[in-house]
Amino acid sequence: MTEGGPQASIVFDRAVEYYDRTRALPPEVQAAVTELLTLELDGHAPVLELGVGTGRMALPLHAKGVEVVGVDLSEPMMHKLVDNAGGAMPFPLTKADALALPFPDGTMGAAFLCHVLHLIPGWRAAVAELVRVVRHGGVLLMDIGGAPTSVGREVNDAFNRFARLDKPRPGCTDPDELDRELAGHGATARIPPPITFTVPFTLAGMLERLGGNQFSSTWSLSDDDRAAAVAATRAWASERFGDLEAPRTEQVGVQWRAYRLP
Repeated sequence: MTEGGPQASIVFDRAVEYYDRTRALPPEVQAAVTELLTLELDGHAPVLELGVGTGRMALPLHAKGVEVVGVDLSEPMMHKLVDNAGGAMPFPLTKADALALPFPDGTMGAAFLCHVLHLIPGWRAAVAELVRVVRHGGVLLMDIGGAPTSVGREVNDAFNRFARLDKPRPGCTDPDELDRELAGHGATARIPPPITFTVPFTLAGMLERLGGNQFSSTWSLSDDDRAAAVAATRAWASERFGDLEAPRTEQVGVQWRAYRLP
């Protein structure tokens, strides 16, 4: 992730106080993700996490015995990771740019990232850096994320239209495009089964989070523009879906992608 300039990656300093609360998976789902990653990463130490953040993925893996190395652009997020680990650095952490990782070629046995590539305009160069630092025969694991529910995607798309956000996610959001990019590096893709679970939500809660500026896609907006876009989205959603306070549920999936390097 890069700092500064018109094509800068999105840095999460401002999210440190609410990130864990708003991005946490249900405990049983996090346990299933940790188990999946542990199995995929077995025999590939050390393991680099790009965008380690507060340790949401890395700390459970570390507890399972995975040898993790973490990099991130946000020092406050990594300070929070240390707090989450009990006050001592649990594994090596480095403030680093995804486009210029501070490791020699072939240093890592594997690398993984979760909901990071959409934040990096130069994501192809970031992928090339991961390929460079992971040794031959290593593994890359990626979850590029997206809206958690189909209704959420509709609401987010409507908000982006009203806010005139042409590209709220400046990096990679298309898994097929990611597969093609890794194939260009000679990597073989494998898609593990998704980890599915049921999400309870209300549309009012979604709109509250948009208005509360908790998503990186809203950070470029002024308070007035964000409030106007939320109001327009609320009116649209009321007509489209009805009662915004009505409890809803939807089954969703956490989808990781595994790439074996040549």
